[in-house]
Amino acid sequence: MFSFLFGGIWYDRPAERSVLERMASSVPGSRSHPIEIDGAFGICSSRSCAPGREQSQTSSGFGKGTVRVALAGEIHNQIELRRHLQSRNRDASNATDAEIVAALYIEHGERFLEYLDGGFALAIWDRRSQTVLLAQDRTGGIRQLYYAIRPDGVLFASRILPILASGVVPRKVDQQSVVEFFATSTVLPPRTMFKGIAKLAPGHVAHCKKNGFLSNRVHSYSFRPVSIDYSESCVRLEDLHRDALQRRLHSEGSLGFFLSGGLDSSLNIAAAHELGHSPLRTFLLSFPQVPEDESSWARQIAAHFGCEHHELPLDSHKALDAIPQIVWLQEEPHSDESSIPTYHLARFAAASVDAVIGGDGPDHLCCRPYPLPTVRGFFQSMPAGRFWCASAAAIMRGILPWCEPGREARRLLEALNAPLYAAYRERYRLHGAWGGKGALESARLVLSPRLLDRYTESIPAMGQFDLAAEDEFHQFVELDLISDGAFGVTGKMGKQAEGLGIAFRAPFLDRNLVDFVNSLPADRKISASVKNMILQKVQTKILFRNGKRARQLPAAVLSKQKQGFTPPLSNWLKERLKTLGPSCLVNPALREADYFDPLAIERIVTEFIEGRMRGVVGIYMLVVFAVWHRIFIESPVLEPPTANLDSIIKQMETVQKP
Repeated sequence: MFSFLFGGIWYDRPAERSVLERMASSVPGSRSHPIEIDGAFGICSSRSCAPGREQSQTSSGFGKGTVRVALAGEIHNQIELRRHLQSRNRDASNATDAEIVAALYIEHGERFLEYLDGGFALAIWDRRSQTVLLAQDRTGGIRQLYYAIRPDGVLFASRILPILASGVVPRKVDQQSVVEFFATSTVLPPRTMFKGIAKLAPGHVAHCKKNGFLSNRVHSYSFRPVSIDYSESCVRLEDLHRDALQRRLHSEGSLGFFLSGGLDSSLNIAAAHELGHSPLRTFLLSFPQVPEDESSWARQIAAHFGCEHHELPLDSHKALDAIPQIVWLQEEPHSDESSIPTYHLARFAAASVDAVIGGDGPDHLCCRPYPLPTVRGFFQSMPAGRFWCASAAAIMRGILPWCEPGREARRLLEALNAPLYAAYRERYRLHGAWGGKGALESARLVLSPRLLDRYTESIPAMGQFDLAAEDEFHQFVELDLISDGAFGVTGKMGKQAEGLGIAFRAPFLDRNLVDFVNSLPADRKISASVKNMILQKVQTKILFRNGKRARQLPAAVLSKQKQGFTPPLSNWLKERLKTLGPSCLVNPALREADYFDPLAIERIVTEFIEGRMRGVVGIYMLVVFAVWHRIFIESPVLEPPTANLDSIIKQMETVQKP
């Protein structure tokens, strides 16, 4: 199921085959797919076509067609698209995914992207205008697209590695992206961690031609409100989920399901059972004798629906030893510690199936569970709630100004007065990405003064995205879909599954389902009741929980609190870093590059080992960045790492940057 694309356009001369061949050397399986060149354009992909199917033209040869499409990933709504094209007098009865894209492009121009549902990245060569068009699906993450703009042309690929392997783009770190990563936990498009290599934003189309490079958004999320009552919206949501899943059940090979024991993956199983899909192969990762383990819930679901269940226990040694391989597949440093179990689960499933279905999506569509926004929502829903909150905040500013309880009380009241999206922003530490005052708080703990002085004012605001949502709540939803969704959770899963050779599918990210959920009011996604406030719990995904399909699940599974897919990484890393020592994360090459304050990092690691620091994500970010720097920047050659975490770190302590 592995699919890829890479290629380039040269402005002033024919495409250089030698460059394309070097790019091919980094892509598994690319040798069985020929590199095709048409003048200044060159391409190689595992899924491509050149139909040029205009009204009177049916030729499919590369040299005869007017449009060439290369596709990485999958299109899921082929049936609807074939009907659409046939209604416009185009024969699409036996068209492949790439041929469908070509026909849509000829029919609709760059707006073709609005018609596609799936996880994909694609490139279109339009011989008529001598233009390469690059595009990525609206959700992003499952497939991504990278490009490097050079004086003599543009290289592009569905992974970063082919661009690095081309030999014409140096392996250098984008220092601004280092600051952004440690300030906001992500690097948002168009930048990557590599200087000179950019990534396309979701729903965007980029035009590459001799007179320049232009990127614009043509397909955004829809937040247009719909008038529909509560019970009807539950039925509509379940219908959309069933249809989305049915489109993703069709597979060229065997199919499995990731099952965590949570609500979302369990709803996938319930819907597949309802559709009569068989066999229901489920894959679970367990953490034996760990409180965070949810395997018992997953086993209940598997037994309830008669699944063919597969389970892999994961211990600390196996988990941490694979960090170099995880970093290699992700290509950029990733802050989410759930990358570790995700990798092992995907690798486990890849031994048995060709494609997997996951439950990603609802957490970002409905906002994730934290108490602060619910407390704020409760108070703001009270009669004269805004007046009393504002009055209390004003009074607190005048009393106990230096007392810690006074500061905490004022902070809570200010949060209650803030717009809902601002409360979420504070809780999720996304204020840096949003351009808030605290953008560099976490970065200042580890980065060198030189780097901070140079880039303090350069952290981008999330306002760089052209938002479709108008109200504050849904603005947060949209930004969360982009930042923590496309380039966080979904991106992590998509990159790892792709690198391990299996297709990853997320029915909850179906375009019709996403637009419907976005059209609903906030109170159908997250609750703000007195009971929740007292218990300090937030109930999210209200509509998903109250439907008929959810009631088919075991009651205990439906009522349990969300735990997430995170192992006890803090304890695991603490034991490993005790052995390696507090100075292990700042090797000679990193000291020479002057990204960090070495003494600060040693102090942070020491505090973490001694149990005086709880910031596991910060420690994991440091580990991942150090390993990434060793593999992609310091190593003289680009090749998949075979060493475990300890070996990589010991190499870093002695090997200088070449």
